[in-house]
Amino acid sequence: MGNKLIRAATKHDRSDILSLAGSIGLFEPEEMDSVEELFSSWVAGNLGEQARWIVMEEDASIIGTAYFAPEPFADGTWNVYFIGVHPDSQRSGVGAALIHSIEETLTQERVRIVIVETSSLPHLEKARNFYLKIGYEQEARIREFYKAGEDKITFRKALIAL
Repeated sequence: MGNKLIRAATKHDRSDILSLAGSIGLFEPEEMDSVEELFSSWVAGNLGEQARWIVMEEDASIIGTAYFAPEPFADGTWNVYFIGVHPDSQRSGVGAALIHSIEETLTQERVRIVIVETSSLPHLEKARNFYLKIGYEQEARIREFYKAGEDKITFRKALIAL
């Protein structure tokens, strides 16, 4: 294992981020179009100046990425909209390191709350357990949000009390 570095993503990371997103097996082909559109919108500056992508590199290869932004119409609440870790690097602390980096940055910026939303589908049980393990609480469940039989589960973590 080489040295790992978390840094801000750049427009030059597009293909690596999209490749990583495709490798984790969470997205259908049409959903990958949405990930690409999200990254392109961010590069173009259409998601607001506070929205951020970060990546974790190991030996100049991107092994993890995350996208987070302020929650619209909320004061001091941010959402981690996407986090992905290359399958070869999963269960090695990369996801936790990315979330910790996000939390550290947002704490310095006096953000109160971070939320993460995911699906209730069985293949995402590891993701839900991951959020619980790193200190997030299951805050809400909206039944059949995504489609019949697929709930949206929201996790929350308070960073600072104001």
